[in-house]
Amino acid sequence: MGSQKAGWHRGKGPLVRTSLGHARVRNWQKQALHSVPASELQCPITIDYLSPYGKHFDQAIYAFDQKAAHSHLRYAISSISGNHRWGYNIQMLVSEGSADIARTIVRQLAPPPRGKRRFKVDHSWTDLLKPDDADFNGWHVALYQEYPDQRRDGQRYYALLFRDEERTQFGIQEFLGTDLLQQQWPMRRWRELAVRANHDPKFRRQLLSNDPDLPKMWRRH
Repeated sequence: MGSQKAGWHRGKGPLVRTSLGHARVRNWQKQALHSVPASELQCPITIDYLSPYGKHFDQAIYAFDQKAAHSHLRYAISSISGNHRWGYNIQMLVSEGSADIARTIVRQLAPPPRGKRRFKVDHSWTDLLKPDDADFNGWHVALYQEYPDQRRDGQRYYALLFRDEERTQFGIQEFLGTDLLQQQWPMRRWRELAVRANHDPKFRRQLLSNDPDLPKMWRRH
């Protein structure tokens, strides 16, 4: 299986930043039938579209595209991040005068809340960055762990979790099984990720998630 690297891909108009492989990019470009070059938009502004959990990326694009066509909404895709399990964060560009239409479509396509929590807060929680830390820049960061005997799949699981001070934005980066980062990383390496989450907006933005379990994880922290 070939490796897939993040990069810039050309759709209609300017290049699009995406973490998807080339084959996946070709698929979503086929689904964005009614998108237009960003240069055709008047006073473009960015609208975030968070796709439903478990929905294939091209399906999420197609769903937005069809509603956009019915509403005569002109849009362009500016950036893409995320994954199949947690959903994709798709940044759309629309003309300023069409922003309300775009937001209505995004609300209509918003994923339903999950009824069952995935995490057990009492398992293993380590605070990596808190307000009294010199490297703190507005984002609380923690490491959550589950051991093989605590999971049905028998694999070790790590999650780097972060939130803002107001508890309005949450993010997660997961590591499972034999992932490279699980080879007994010393705590200083997790600390480096925590500092990066505080000071690197691009890194942080691609890990933001609307998973309703994340605010629950932070209730005690």
